Amino acid sequence: MSDSPQPSDPQHAPLETPSEEELARIAFPATARRAPRFGRVIGTGAWLGIFIGAIAGFALPNSTGVGRGVVALLMALGLGALGALIAAVVAAGMDGRDPGSASAPADADASSDATADAATPADGPAPTKEDER
Repeated sequence: MSDSPQPSDPQHAPLETPSEEELARIAFPATARRAPRFGRVIGTGAWLGIFIGAIAGFALPNSTGVGRGVVALLMALGLGALGALIAAVVAAGMDGRDPGSASAPADADASSDATADAATPADGPAPTKEDER
């Protein structure tokens, strides 16, 4: 006999493992998302650029007539936009390498071959008017 507590109430009894047939009946196919989430990647790049731009604007020497706050703000905006652009390019590159993404179909060659095979009959090209004479 086991040392683990045994439920006295049948309603709280542990469930049995379902059979293979039961699992096949209730299961549905699932796909894992492997593509990057563009908004989050671009947002991260923008915030990183804003942070670096603001730190650089306050830390670097200022030789302009405007205050450090204006320089920091302009650098933050500029580097934020640049960071977002770089992050977007990186995200697009990551999505292009994903074989399951919509922008890079996995069977691109196979589908084009299938349409080419469907367009031509099995015994050669279609006869022309010159062949019929």
